[in-house]
Amino acid sequence: MTNTYDPIEAERYRARHSILANPDKPVKWVLATYMIRPEVACEFQDGTTEVEVVTKRTKRLNKYGDLEKWLDANVAGVFSPKDIGRATGFSTSTIRKYIVKNPTRFSNTAPARWEIRDVKQERQEAKQKGTKK
Repeated sequence: MTNTYDPIEAERYRARHSILANPDKPVKWVLATYMIRPEVACEFQDGTTEVEVVTKRTKRLNKYGDLEKWLDANVAGVFSPKDIGRATGFSTSTIRKYIVKNPTRFSNTAPARWEIRDVKQERQEAKQKGTKK
């Protein structure tokens, strides 16, 4: 009786052990985290034949783009840095630094409360009135 090494069977064993070691995590997450081969991972995913690729982390530049979009969608709203951080995924200290670096985008209405301004719209309104801003 000779024992031959079967890499697929070894990967199945590793996948089972990974899933059992993380009972509170979703199976797809466990398989992706432990980098189980796609041909083996599909056996553990409720009959699906393809493994869902785990998306890469959002880069900071993209997060700032999302922050700008959120600010554009919430013009004239009054928020605290904590509220903005929760909505956009940044920490409160990062939002405070952003507010300091972009003073034309915000106006302070109360302690720790900031109104989001639309500078482009304000400039257009000022041009229509004939005054510069």
